[in-house]
Amino acid sequence: MQKVAECLYRYSSNGVYYVRIKTTSKEIRRSLRTTDPVLAKRNLRVLKEEQAHVDPARGRCSLAELCKRPVVLMRLNHLRADAKVG
Repeated sequence: MQKVAECLYRYSSNGVYYVRIKTTSKEIRRSLRTTDPVLAKRNLRVLKEEQAHVDPARGRCSLAELCKRPVVLMRLNHLRADAKVG
């Protein structure tokens, strides 16, 4: 594995790019499923932005706790309304 940029690696055998990001709680290693360097850097930036919005303190919760969250409740109500119409 060859380091290409910060957090970005490329396997020499197949040319596929991989990312290694260290967050506060763990290290994330993921394939970017591309051999294009420009696309790999774009996907790396998107993944970093997604990880910046993750709250590790809220990572483990039960389904009941999840369903009490306002965003989830709005989506569930929207799904129920669509089901009644159809």
